[in-house]
Amino acid sequence: MMKEEQTPEMNKLIHKIKIRFNMIVKSHNMGKYDKALKYIEQAEELIKHFQGDLPRGIRVSHISWLSHRAIIYAFKGDLARSFKDANETLMVGQSYDHKRGISVGESALGIYYWFSGDLDKALVHLDLAILLSEETLKDTWDYIMLADHLTVATQVSIYKEDLERAKKYFTRLEEVRKIFPNTWEKATVFYINSRYRVAKAHLLKSSMRFRDRAMAEDLFREIIKEDSAFIYKLRALTGLCELFLIELRFSNDINIISEIKPLLEKLISMAQPSGLYYFLIEAYILHGKLALIMFDIEGSRRFLTQAQRMAERYGYIGLADEIAGLHEAMMERLDTWEQLEKRNAPLSERMELARLEDHLKGKFRSRMMKMERISEGEVTPYKGSQPCLVCKGNAEGFNVYVCPTCNSHYCRACAQAVVNLGNQCWSCNSPIDTSKKSSDIYECDTSLNILHISDIQEGRFGIKEDISRVDQDYSNYLLDFKNKLEILHRKNKIDIIAISGDLASTGTKEEFDNLTKEFIPILDNIFLDGKNIVPKNRWIIVPGNHDVEWGKNKARFNNFIQFCRENGFLEYELNNPKSIYSQTACREKSTGNLLGILGLNSCLEIQDESTRNSSNISNSYYSEFSKGWDEDFREIPKMMVCHHMLHSIKGEKFDHALNTLRENNVLLTLAGDIHKTEPYADEINKIRCIPAGAISATKSERQVGIDVVSRQFNVVNLNLQSGYVKWYTHIFEGTWRKIKNESFYLNHPSFSKNV
Repeated sequence: MMKEEQTPEMNKLIHKIKIRFNMIVKSHNMGKYDKALKYIEQAEELIKHFQGDLPRGIRVSHISWLSHRAIIYAFKGDLARSFKDANETLMVGQSYDHKRGISVGESALGIYYWFSGDLDKALVHLDLAILLSEETLKDTWDYIMLADHLTVATQVSIYKEDLERAKKYFTRLEEVRKIFPNTWEKATVFYINSRYRVAKAHLLKSSMRFRDRAMAEDLFREIIKEDSAFIYKLRALTGLCELFLIELRFSNDINIISEIKPLLEKLISMAQPSGLYYFLIEAYILHGKLALIMFDIEGSRRFLTQAQRMAERYGYIGLADEIAGLHEAMMERLDTWEQLEKRNAPLSERMELARLEDHLKGKFRSRMMKMERISEGEVTPYKGSQPCLVCKGNAEGFNVYVCPTCNSHYCRACAQAVVNLGNQCWSCNSPIDTSKKSSDIYECDTSLNILHISDIQEGRFGIKEDISRVDQDYSNYLLDFKNKLEILHRKNKIDIIAISGDLASTGTKEEFDNLTKEFIPILDNIFLDGKNIVPKNRWIIVPGNHDVEWGKNKARFNNFIQFCRENGFLEYELNNPKSIYSQTACREKSTGNLLGILGLNSCLEIQDESTRNSSNISNSYYSEFSKGWDEDFREIPKMMVCHHMLHSIKGEKFDHALNTLRENNVLLTLAGDIHKTEPYADEINKIRCIPAGAISATKSERQVGIDVVSRQFNVVNLNLQSGYVKWYTHIFEGTWRKIKNESFYLNHPSFSKNV
């Protein structure tokens, strides 16, 4: 097909190519790199119709999309492909004897060498691109291309720490900008002004003067807000982070960290869908280091694990090894970090130990760009419907693990990494490997606050049955209850949630489904959102006699088990009623005192309504109950959540059961069943027992003689240094009021009453 033949078919083809080219530019500027690559692929197919003899009208477009592809692959870290496409851009420009095209090719090579860490070669090619652009200044596009080359050259010179050279490029960029006053075409003015602000912001950031850095911060914020190119917004975010890190180093103001974290989250949310893995990996590493200097060891380990898995997944093998080294060094220095926390060491000392200096002036990113990476074809980037929660890569087919509680997806390698880290789903905190116990130990302050709820009794024994007989509407009551819990959590920071049974009335699926729809979301909204999250491994849920589906024999716990599974409560095997219990522990930060927290099923013998008050538990159950405990766990003091009060456990093995509990250092039980609290705590065989009352059982269920017990719940405060327990009952009588009950000490060698 000859180019002189301006046939209708040729014109249609040229029109299609121009549409594709416009979509390439638009997608590239918006950071939709995979879309841009798809449009490039389509354009490449279309030009095959010209059999190598392209019309002049689309030659520039051809050179430009080759350049776009080279730059996109550089951004995505596939430097081998970037080098190939940059060279092709240059050769095609030379074959067309097109100076602008050659300058575009030289610029693409400059960007490749910048990303590969060879800054000297990068500037050689960028200088050639600038020289060729200066020779071909005819229309606005020539000036726009020159502005692009000068902006990149300025940034590369700053990375090279050659500020004099950077200023020369910037001075020429200022001259180009002045050629286009605001009276010119708005798009051209905006395009050149945006490049000018990018170069100026990075130049000001490199200054040692605080005034210049303040101006850089303002410019970066403008770039982030305006409709500028995606990559410039991303670099503005990293520039802001670096500015705040510099300020943190000089000021030791810990509040600056709270300004950095939202920037990192924004960076992650932008870089992830675009596949810019080196931005993502650095953001997660920086998150981990910031968590570390705030003494959040668990959070730091999670972020570093995520960064390491991403590096492994996307071919940054050397970087993955480096992150593994960081992680290992942190674990080896745990004692050092504990000492720093105890003496409240200055931030500068913590920053030095965490190696935050790496992230100033883009040092870490520069080193990362130089690292060898396996080719894009050897990794599996996320293109499917749901990414791995950790590395954000593809998690499909045989490569997928799906959390049974919240349906979060993990690739197999990341699932194993999460098991090794603590065996907790990063979304719902339930175990990844249900055959293993969660190794998480909750680090807490001196006092532990426990929200203790019991006897919700959704269904025919619940509050909804009272609606026709009381003024309080159910939804209003739930709202009052929610507001009360929000205030309590805000003031006291709840650490543990204990629900001691009778969530349902007769254990039916419908009742548990209603709980999932109406009651559990109230708790989720308060305790799983915001700053002070109470993860599901610290919710201890046990069954009561009303949670048994009476008459179903072996299947009587099935609906309760399914409810626990759907809401992320159950930690152990689901097909064994004896395993319906939870086990976790918390550690007091200053003394290291440990408290074990358990849930026990006291309803094993219940078959139907006639035996609903029976809670006989065989000797073998207690042996099974404690079989998996190691010696260290046996020795620490424990709090147990169960439905029945200890004095209501009947049978010949009663004394043995209590002795078994006490021998295993169970000192405190939180119970339900009797639908009322007492102002004092029962003590049976030196085990204290606190009942919670009923939060929403019917009036008839709460009637004792002629009196009706009000709806109520407890907040228990346990001092882990002294073993001192104080507890309050919150009673609903139109409004909520609080009653202080008897306080007492728990007796265990780890507690010191002198505290």
